[in-house]
Amino acid sequence: MLDGTTVEIKHTKRTETLNQVRAVKYIPLVVWVSGEDAWYVIPAHRIVAIVSDRKRGQHTENPFESATLNLKRLDDFRLESEADLAAAVARRAKESAAYRSSRRRWIVFLPRRGSTRRPTSSG
Repeated sequence: MLDGTTVEIKHTKRTETLNQVRAVKYIPLVVWVSGEDAWYVIPAHRIVAIVSDRKRGQHTENPFESATLNLKRLDDFRLESEADLAAAVARRAKESAAYRSSRRRWIVFLPRRGSTRRPTSSG
């Protein structure tokens, strides 16, 4: 938690692939890139949007359970300074909260753990 907001925190040495990102948690993702001393705060709804076109996840059929992200494509979420971290988390959480009702719609299509059922379109 950061200032009352639940976040997922990941560490990587380079701004390339970030592993095992779990969109299903629907919480902001905070990333520290130690090799560049850079911080990213990625809102939950953007993570969902990114993985929603994927056919498979990382180590799983379902991309919402685990996926990789390329940080080079997420430069919009890079912070100018570590001092901006708390404010960025609050802002990103607020942005994603506006999409919370959408989360209820897509979560029903996720297969239950151990199920072989594939998500279907509500179209």
